[in-house]
Amino acid sequence: MGVGGVPVLDATRDDAARRFVTLVDERYDSQVNLASTRSWRSAAAARTAARSAGWRRARASTR
Repeated sequence: MGVGGVPVLDATRDDAARRFVTLVDERYDSQVNLASTRSWRSAAAARTAARSAGWRRARASTR
């Protein structure tokens, strides 16, 4: 089973996150393979957050 365009499931989307976890649990219990992709916007946001965190760590280590 494939699921595409999964958005970032943060605190503002707790209902969607809960439903997604339920989907994963049900597929696992049924022994159905599950593959998912996230939306491009979500991937870009994750990369930006990772870069920002890396920059903050690098800056803190030079102090």
